Amino acid sequence: MGLNKKLLILIFFFSTLINYSFEHGLHSAGDSNNKYQKYLEKFIINNIKHLSKLNQATIGAAIISSAPIPIFFLIVAFKIKDITILDVMSSFAAGALIGDVFIHNLPEIQRSYQHNSLYICWGILSLFMLEKIISYYEEKNKKLNVNGKQTNIIISLVGDFMHNFTDGMAIGAGFNKNLKLGVSLSLSIFFHEIPHEVGDFSYLLKQNMNITNAVISQLITALGSFLGVYVSFEFGEMYSDRIISFASGAFLYLAINTIMGDLKRSRSLLHISYQAIAFIFGVCILDALL
Repeated sequence: MGLNKKLLILIFFFSTLINYSFEHGLHSAGDSNNKYQKYLEKFIINNIKHLSKLNQATIGAAIISSAPIPIFFLIVAFKIKDITILDVMSSFAAGALIGDVFIHNLPEIQRSYQHNSLYICWGILSLFMLEKIISYYEEKNKKLNVNGKQTNIIISLVGDFMHNFTDGMAIGAGFNKNLKLGVSLSLSIFFHEIPHEVGDFSYLLKQNMNITNAVISQLITALGSFLGVYVSFEFGEMYSDRIISFASGAFLYLAINTIMGDLKRSRSLLHISYQAIAFIFGVCILDALL
């Protein structure tokens, strides 16, 4: 399958996802478009209603942690290794991350934004310091890759873990309020996770990580959602705004410095155009879903 055909398939996939997002996301106008999601919600509720709230939330975390599965099959089925396609998917990830911050996270903490905005700065600073520390030890041990790929991988995985952690906190808060809200949140976050997983997989592959290790790393970072659930049940909403603010700073650093910084070495105007379109797709999907 040639490059152009694979790009067309990815564009079709992203377009379909955006269309589904607008029909089934929070911006959808009527209930008729959500009938399939409502059937799924009812099925899940009937099967977990006898469990404790904590166990219900744990199942919710398991649902959102399964988001990498369709992306894994997409990448394996089409044998996506071409650097141009991986760049396009990484651009999509950057758009989704930045969209997540400005469309979802910041409006969620707007009541206490002035107080918690400082934590956005701490999130940016923390990932910057982490990157510098990793680079320092790579140089010290004479293992520094010319392109800094090992550092980029670690920063990406830390950002992914934090993203799953904040999603887990949202799941925990939802199930704490009521079962229906928890299940609805779990399914909504599952679909909003798909754009992020597209980018996570593609970015790791672009850093020369093999598919097996990429899958294992995604399973490990998925543990963040379970940790988020337990922290949510333990502390409630006491620190949630601060954690979301801190994570938002980390997402901005990951998207702008790590992912987009790695995309600067574009080889043609057409390549740059693909990246810009993919970035817009990423933002649009988050706007539709959240």
